[in-house]
Amino acid sequence: MGMISDHVFQGKRIIVMAIIAALSIVISLGISQLPPGTVFWVMVPITIAFGFCISGFNGVWMNAATELVPVKQAGIASGFSLMLGSWGVILGPPLFGYIVDVTGSFTFGWLFLAAVLAVVIVLLLWAMAIVKREGKAYTKG
Repeated sequence: MGMISDHVFQGKRIIVMAIIAALSIVISLGISQLPPGTVFWVMVPITIAFGFCISGFNGVWMNAATELVPVKQAGIASGFSLMLGSWGVILGPPLFGYIVDVTGSFTFGWLFLAAVLAVVIVLLLWAMAIVKREGKAYTKG
């Protein structure tokens, strides 16, 4: 994802993360509609695509966190960003499981994930507007 961010989007990290979140929403919505007992070979490409999205954003995210602040604040920006992300890793899976347990279906767990990702896109677009308004370079380096 870093190469795509650098070469295709000229280092515009926030839009790349919004695209990743949008792709993840589409995949989550698709998974939510799959019937129980879906064939393994149908799940393989879906899982690969979803894994590409949820694993590929980390490097782009960390670069964005450090590039959007003055150099002297890069350490605290990356630490704060990791702290928030870690809370998602800690709280997300149990919350997903709770939703599945309460509803008796994985459908609502995937729909919840899609909703969370929609909020992420809104926050990313808000951040992009702030960056443009403040006149920051909004590029790598």
